[in-house]
Amino acid sequence: LVRLRSSTDRIGLCGSSDHSSILCGGARLRRISQVVYGDSLENCSPEKEAQVRILHPPLMKIAIAASMFFHKEMRSVKEALEQRGHVVRVPMGTEEEVPIEAKPGISKDELIAAKIEYDFIRKHFKNIEESDAILILNYPRKGIGGYIGGNTFLEMGHAFGLGKQIFVLYPLPVMDYEAEMHAMQPVVLNGDVTIIK
Repeated sequence: LVRLRSSTDRIGLCGSSDHSSILCGGARLRRISQVVYGDSLENCSPEKEAQVRILHPPLMKIAIAASMFFHKEMRSVKEALEQRGHVVRVPMGTEEEVPIEAKPGISKDELIAAKIEYDFIRKHFKNIEESDAILILNYPRKGIGGYIGGNTFLEMGHAFGLGKQIFVLYPLPVMDYEAEMHAMQPVVLNGDVTIIK
């Protein structure tokens, strides 16, 4: 893989005569994954876009999974990984101030209805299918260190079935399905996402 340039390096692939700008519209290379692999490269020709993708391939495509109560943490980890050159996918609703699934006082029936209406489970399964790996953010919750809830366990199992690499941020919890989680042989990061290469 070609090393990502530092934020002080510059590249002009879109016909810009301004050497202080890079890529399209002056985006910085430290955020190249957002520009190159994100919404668009609208000012680039297809040939230039292809050249950028060849010069700066993503390190890895990663789907993040966690309890939606950790939506802020998911956004933070996503940004940190993107700055390192990864392409990162998070569950639908993570960008909201308070996702539906994490709203205080939501009843079980309301939660079920929301999961069905918005197809949350299947949509994140698709994110996992399109990724190289899954990263489980298993922060303490409900008095359990390294908590992995039912939905996240489903996503972990889906990734395992697809042969994806599995990372967990912290050691696996002591829970009813502990044996199954260990059998998936995840890589434990001990809180350090920079280990992911």
